[in-house]
Amino acid sequence: ASAMALMARSLDVPARIVVGYAPTGADGDGVHRVEAGSAHAWPELYIYGLGWVPFEAHHKRGCRRGSGRSGASIAG
Repeated sequence: ASAMALMARSLDVPARIVVGYAPTGADGDGVHRVEAGSAHAWPELYIYGLGWVPFEAHHKRGCRRGSGRSGASIAG
């Protein structure tokens, strides 16, 4: 996340790093548990006309709209 943000900024593209949790599935009781191992960071770049666009470098983690992240991805 930090490398992409730094590269974008070096090209005068506004960038920021967001810290949160990767999406997890519900357990048998239908409860979503958030644990320290789910901590995650991802870069967002400001694209004129679109606003802040999140990028996910880890394609296996996936992105969900409900988590504030889109399906945008970079190298898998």
